[in-house]
Amino acid sequence: MTKRFKVVLEYDGTEFFGWQIQKNHRTVQGVLEEILSKRFEKHVAIVGAGRTDRGVHARGQTAYFDVDRDTDEETFLKSMNSMLPDDISICSLDPVSDDFHARFSAVSRSYRYRISLTPSALQRRFSWEILTRLNTGHMKAALDKVVGEHDFKPLAKLNSEITNDDGYVCIVHEAGLEKIGDSIIIGLRANRFLHGMVRAITGTVVDVGRGAKKPDCIDSILSGSERKLVSTHAPANGLFLEHVEY
Repeated sequence: MTKRFKVVLEYDGTEFFGWQIQKNHRTVQGVLEEILSKRFEKHVAIVGAGRTDRGVHARGQTAYFDVDRDTDEETFLKSMNSMLPDDISICSLDPVSDDFHARFSAVSRSYRYRISLTPSALQRRFSWEILTRLNTGHMKAALDKVVGEHDFKPLAKLNSEITNDDGYVCIVHEAGLEKIGDSIIIGLRANRFLHGMVRAITGTVVDVGRGAKKPDCIDSILSGSERKLVSTHAPANGLFLEHVEY
């Protein structure tokens, strides 16, 4: 009898070419499927809640897989973590119903982006180092403008894959900024995100903070009339998939 497991995992994305399997490249999905297939001596596919890009990290990526062998969850979890490389770990593993889908059952996803305002040898893999002064008030004003239901096509990578009837429309529930010590944390929660959307928003908001753009540039971008106002995407290393809600 087939049993479906939901896993929540974290990973340091530095040495991965993203989540999705790619030929001749090390990916998170590829490593997980390799370990699962060794564990069960047959191919086991794993499906994630989202496809993080090359270099993007996760604290709460969610995925599921099906196996046809009965197993004790606690023993299974310890076994999997002992087999995984140091840059991936499984935080939890739970049996779920057969209709659970990591991607399509999700009601929201949360991302965080970390900016370091001072040089840091310890944080360089996990933050975007910006040593110029940023106006956080203007950045917050720009972030406020992405909240709500909008067509985010101008903020998606060109030729982004669209797999449902909503097209490029997303509902952003929360968008905020917090300064903690020498770091700025940008947080976004939405029902879904388009490919490159978080990094495009972050890059544009940072340019607002630098004074290169005004907060209302977001209005022009979302109206579809000024795609050229979208800034270069923020580097991948500052981005974390924090949580997926079901």
